[in-house]
Amino acid sequence: MKRLAVFLIMFSAITGGTFGALFPAGGSEALGDSDNVTSLQGGNGTVTCGWHSTCLDPWPDGYALDVGDPTYVDWRSNSSNSAGYSMAGNGKIAYYESGSCTHWTYVDVYDIGGYGSPNFRAEVLYEHVQSGYAGYTFAINSGLLEYPTTYYIGQTADEPLAPTCPFTGKHVHQQATGGGMDKNTTDYATASVCHTGCGSASFWVFHKTWVY
Repeated sequence: MKRLAVFLIMFSAITGGTFGALFPAGGSEALGDSDNVTSLQGGNGTVTCGWHSTCLDPWPDGYALDVGDPTYVDWRSNSSNSAGYSMAGNGKIAYYESGSCTHWTYVDVYDIGGYGSPNFRAEVLYEHVQSGYAGYTFAINSGLLEYPTTYYIGQTADEPLAPTCPFTGKHVHQQATGGGMDKNTTDYATASVCHTGCGSASFWVFHKTWVY
């Protein structure tokens, strides 16, 4: 069977002209045999608090980044694979008005084999984002070279401020919630290190690699 390595990089959820073009980050990651993938950078924006679960003193470490209010929120990714397929798979949007903060938009990633187990590969939560597109699916582009995908999923919501929802103004709390995704701790430090702000969201946020 053809050995296919797929590399998926997810960026911060910013659109509306705040994200620039995609630029090569230099370097590549070898996956064995002839399967090589190259990571890319994304545009710009303001990331606050670093990697955290809640952005409150003592700033517990976690798998989320906060991105200052972009209003309109996109899924953004780059992907490559060793077989040159035009798709890595699909993203499926889900939306829930529940929990301590009421606006939760998810994107579930499935490989090219279809939906459901064992084709599920990853999940990203965009908290404080409302969406009217639950159930919508979109193709995640791929190829021998890294190929970008941008898809509108919703917009930021004004959450209620409560003890169970430490909300400090409209923003996106982006978190990997499934699939064992890796986070970029090279460019984004932990919350305890940069709780006052990590600067520009110019680098990849999460990545996921799988092999058929």
